[in-house]
Amino acid sequence: MGCNCTKNIVPGEKEITVSYDGVTTTFKVTVIPKVAYEIKNNEATITGYNDELDGEYVVPSVLEGAVVTKIGSNAFAGKEDLTVITIPSSVTEIGENAFSGCSSLEKAVIYPRAEIEEYMDANGINWEYASDCTVSLKVP
Repeated sequence: MGCNCTKNIVPGEKEITVSYDGVTTTFKVTVIPKVAYEIKNNEATITGYNDELDGEYVVPSVLEGAVVTKIGSNAFAGKEDLTVITIPSSVTEIGENAFSGCSSLEKAVIYPRAEIEEYMDANGINWEYASDCTVSLKVP
């Protein structure tokens, strides 16, 4: 018998209690998020990624109850194995060089927003909307 559960786990030290077959054990763990972020005025900014990226990544729309509104400068820079990024509609700003050096990045899934279009244009990224809100892009 295993545990099949999904829960948003807030980073930091946690205690997890497990009971099985009449035995209860408590573990202390430290949760380290893969994504680095800052929260200010109940808005979150993605500032980096703390792990290897292999393939696709979905930017969360909420972190610790704060709405993710920005992807900061250089947040995903140098993540050469990133192939697809999904950006939620809550993101209204992307910082300079957020995806520079992402040589394998083939497409972004976004929701149409003028701010995102401006970022792509300003950074020389080729893109176009598809009917399913998928944007194909090529990083220079």
